[in-house]
Amino acid sequence: MKKSNAYLYTLLSFCFLCALNTQAQTRFSELGVGLGAANYNGDLVPGIVVLQETRPMLNAFAQTELLPHLNLRGAIMWTQVGGSDAHSKNPSINLRNLSFRSTIFEGSLLAILDVLNPHTNKIVPYLTGGIALFKFNPKAKYQNQWVALQPLGTEGQNLDNESARFYKLWETALPLGAGVRWQLDNGFTIGFEALQRKLFTDYLDDVSTQYHSYYDLAERRGELAAALSDRSGEVNGTGIPIFANSNEQRGNPKNKDWYFTLGFIAAYRFETAKNGRKKSSCFGGF
Repeated sequence: MKKSNAYLYTLLSFCFLCALNTQAQTRFSELGVGLGAANYNGDLVPGIVVLQETRPMLNAFAQTELLPHLNLRGAIMWTQVGGSDAHSKNPSINLRNLSFRSTIFEGSLLAILDVLNPHTNKIVPYLTGGIALFKFNPKAKYQNQWVALQPLGTEGQNLDNESARFYKLWETALPLGAGVRWQLDNGFTIGFEALQRKLFTDYLDDVSTQYHSYYDLAERRGELAAALSDRSGEVNGTGIPIFANSNEQRGNPKNKDWYFTLGFIAAYRFETAKNGRKKSSCFGGF
């Protein structure tokens, strides 16, 4: 077992055993919404983030306290992400001239681990992690229209190599993040949180492996697929795609794509269970 996995298992086991030593007390649930911003990291981003590609994010969630310090949250989210080679300061990347945007719909199930006792502290930092299912659909703007890229097979999917099939538009992700919430006296909670998603696809931006032959794509998939697979001809001054007959790298399949969100949350907190008897917990007043 990896050290990081062993550490996480030990921490969760400790929290569970400590919680068993505390008989049922007042438990709370929350219904809330979030508003913030989203961005992506992948082959079409020079560096970690491009502020020009930041998009709005909306979510809604229901959260319930399972054990002291441990909550379970179900959430749905809508956002958009995008990227473009035009933002790079590298001339060779500018020449590649690829770009995309994608709407994302996400459903997630998250564990919320409170760092401080939410029954004795109004300001509560927390860590969170879980699993998500999301739908995406990368598109590129071409001749003033947004064109879905996956059906075009811009990297020659399903032509010569049967193992290189069309990528799926539904994928799983592992969200991981942290936040802090302030529990108000009137039953409302406000807070701020950041979540990053580890993806198992490298096609959030439709860019991953090598160029397929421009002319082969044009013949077997059509001119539109060829035009959106290699857009260097739009900026090289000749109108001729420079990667037309090559197997040069189009992206980096070793580095999977990511997307992440930053946002404010607001929720209403209500009591769901209560028992007056209470023993001391391992966390004491924390």
